[in-house]
Amino acid sequence: MALYTVFFGATLIGHSDLEMHDAAMGVAIGKFLPAPEYDALRSTCIAAWADRSQERRGLRVETSDGETLPAQGGVMLLDAEGMPLSEVEIEVAGIPSPFHERVFS
Repeated sequence: MALYTVFFGATLIGHSDLEMHDAAMGVAIGKFLPAPEYDALRSTCIAAWADRSQERRGLRVETSDGETLPAQGGVMLLDAEGMPLSEVEIEVAGIPSPFHERVFS
């Protein structure tokens, strides 16, 4: 599996294999594997998720080649206060079909 890099603003906060994907829906979902930097930004990310501002704050996912996954439906880090880090997921929505097929084939 490919390893995708997750950024919040300019800070690398983790990775994911994005192990579940659906080309017809243009989505990719996977377990979030936090980097040490996520600890300092976790409460900010959770607050951004609560008010749906994560994308405006620069939450993005990149391929191993440094290419940003186009997310017309947004990138969501599914985390909440008290949630174990082992249960946090990341979702990339609205990936155009040609890009989705190329990256996840």
